Amino acid sequence: MTTDAGAFELDLNTLSLGDCLEVLKQMSDNSVDVMITDPPYGIKFMGKNWDKAIPSVEIWKECQRVLKPGAFAFIMCAPRQDLLCRMTDNLEKAGLKTGFTPIYWTYASGFPKAHNIGKAIFKKAGAQQEVVETSKRLNGSYGGFQPKPAVEVILVVMKPLDQKCYTKQALLNGKGITWLNDCRVPYNCEKDKPSAGNRTCNFGEQEPKYRSKSNPEWKADETGRFPANLLVSDNILDGSSQYYSLDKWSNFHLEDLPQSVQDTFPFLAVSKPSKKEKEAGLESHEDKQICGRDIGQDMRNNPYKLRPALRKNIHPTVKPLALMTYLIKMGSRKGDVVLDPFMGSGTTCIAALLTNRRSIGIEKEEEYFSIAKERCKSALMSNYCSQN
Repeated sequence: MTTDAGAFELDLNTLSLGDCLEVLKQMSDNSVDVMITDPPYGIKFMGKNWDKAIPSVEIWKECQRVLKPGAFAFIMCAPRQDLLCRMTDNLEKAGLKTGFTPIYWTYASGFPKAHNIGKAIFKKAGAQQEVVETSKRLNGSYGGFQPKPAVEVILVVMKPLDQKCYTKQALLNGKGITWLNDCRVPYNCEKDKPSAGNRTCNFGEQEPKYRSKSNPEWKADETGRFPANLLVSDNILDGSSQYYSLDKWSNFHLEDLPQSVQDTFPFLAVSKPSKKEKEAGLESHEDKQICGRDIGQDMRNNPYKLRPALRKNIHPTVKPLALMTYLIKMGSRKGDVVLDPFMGSGTTCIAALLTNRRSIGIEKEEEYFSIAKERCKSALMSNYCSQN
């Protein structure tokens, strides 16, 4: 149902087209249970104007106002040191508590963007002898320090408590807490359970865990390993990925969803979102050309590796449903309100729908809003069909 020119309601989920600062000002105080968002990083990714600045203190103040006391927010951020500092500083100035460890999401599918200095010199000056020698001498060097990206940071912040302690806050409104048991990483097999009772050192060497006199027969939790502040995709730590695997967690919890949803969204268990995941529900959308890439290549110095590609979901930074589902389960319960003030193509709202939460998504780019609306309608239909 369309409520006005800039909003679209799906069941108990509301998508709004507009500047998030203005939309947030229309929301009630203390009305949101958790905020999960992937805001602009301030790096002008792929030349996009919307990514040229990080969110202002004013925006975060509005987010803080609408969160319930003790409610958490999980905010994606680039791992670049200056941007992390600025983002954290803005969040703190807005009145949010930043004294928590972030979550590091690591994956294998990033691509390098560093500028090869040797090749650049040769290309600029031509094939003169002295240039060739200089180019050879600097071959293998890159401008600045830009290693292949393999990690993104999820900042964890909280609206201040209005009670004296976490326990009293939890008793009052169910906030000031995170549901870490819902995010335990399942064991590989039954034989893997005993190792959960040991302290892991140097990726695999085991030492007996301390046993107190009051708890001499400690047993591993049946639901899995306690969640860490590291999430691993693509099995990039080889054998040690079992301790931090987002893929493993997602595979296990996919079974909680109705069968029709599993059939429609089999890609919940992938690390980076697949084309199928990004474009579910967009069958009627026009294909548009984007600049594709061959993963693992230095794009700036391999122009012929860039290739045109047709996509329906043209948002350049779509996050995986598995990741957003994990964060939603960590910070909320069924029926809670999930806010995403930088909705993009709607992944957070889809994850909220599939886990029986209400969501509020805000997006100022009309093209991305249209994509998010269709993706959410498709997810809602899958959920509806599974219950009827």
